[in-house]
Amino acid sequence: MSKNGRRKDVRMGNENIPRVWTSRAAAAAAIERERMLKRRERELIICTPPVRSDHTGTLNLIPFMFRLTRPLFQTLKQSTGITGLAVHPNPLPQLVKTYESTLSILSAIPQTSVYRQGTEALTRHKLNIVQAANGDIGVAEKKLNEGQIEESLDIASDELELAQKMVEWKACVPPLYSHCRSVSV
Repeated sequence: MSKNGRRKDVRMGNENIPRVWTSRAAAAAAIERERMLKRRERELIICTPPVRSDHTGTLNLIPFMFRLTRPLFQTLKQSTGITGLAVHPNPLPQLVKTYESTLSILSAIPQTSVYRQGTEALTRHKLNIVQAANGDIGVAEKKLNEGQIEESLDIASDELELAQKMVEWKACVPPLYSHCRSVSV
C-alpha cells in the first residue's frame, strides 16, 4: 500500500498505464479505454486522406486510395492458379444454367435408371446450394466443397456432356436379350 491507501502492485498488460489503481476493475477499465483509443486512432489513419503534398502543391492521395481499394483487389480474382482453368467473369448464373440443362437432359433417361437417380439427386442438391448462396461465391464454394467455383463449373459441364452421351448411347435402356440363346451347363 502507498501513502494514500492505493495499491501499487495492480498492473494488467504491458500498456503505458499508471501503476496506481484502487482496484483491478479500474485498471481493466483503463486498459480497455486505452485499447479503444488506439483502435480509433488506427481507424482514423485508414479512413482519412493524408494532408501531405508533394513539391507541386497537390495532395498525395495515392496511398490513401490504395488503402481503400485493397479489399476490392482481394475480392477480384486475377487467376485460378490452375493451368488451363481461366477465371469466369460471372460463374454462379452459368453454374445454375448448367445444372438446369443437366436436369433437363436427365429427364430423357428412364426413371428406373440408377445413373439418372444418382445424378439427378446430386445435381438438384448442388443447384439448391448455389441458389441458396444468393450470389455469394465464397458461400457456394464452401458448401459445394469442390474447390474454386470455376472447378465446380468445370465438373458441372463435364456431367452435362456425360448425360448427353448417356442419352445418345442409350446406355441406361435395358438391353433386349431375345436374340441371345440360353446356355445350359
